[in-house]
Amino acid sequence: MELNTEPKSSTGEIPLLPGERIDPDINGREVVYICPYAGEISGELYFTNYKLCFRSSDPNKPKVMHVPFCFISKIDKYGGSRSKADNSYGITLTCKDIRTLRFAHNPENHSRRDVFDKLKQYAFPLSHSPTKQLFCFEAKVSVCCVIDLIDRLY
Repeated sequence: MELNTEPKSSTGEIPLLPGERIDPDINGREVVYICPYAGEISGELYFTNYKLCFRSSDPNKPKVMHVPFCFISKIDKYGGSRSKADNSYGITLTCKDIRTLRFAHNPENHSRRDVFDKLKQYAFPLSHSPTKQLFCFEAKVSVCCVIDLIDRLY
């Protein structure tokens, strides 16, 4: 499947599928991904209507991660706004493919609340809003391809 080149994030590095749109509310949030192997990786968090994207801003630890929202089975907050230790305030995602992802937020700007609410909306759309439309690819099929396919079937 061909990746859509428009629209992209302001950085221009988030590849999109046809029909996928970047959420302007959670576009480039600064977070720290707590990787179990590489340690703390600072970067930016992006949401589309299909997936969560994390892109490292540290040139020594390049990392790009895409997690479709349908892979998320549980979302938890950890820490309180008064937590003073490094990376003790954030969100933990438990995925259906056995991954556990931890994203630390800065408690001073309270960005965790917005990210948590949007995650719930996208990961569990029917429990959040029964009328919410789910992500769907935009297929672009030419008439010639359809006629050719019908000819092959008959």
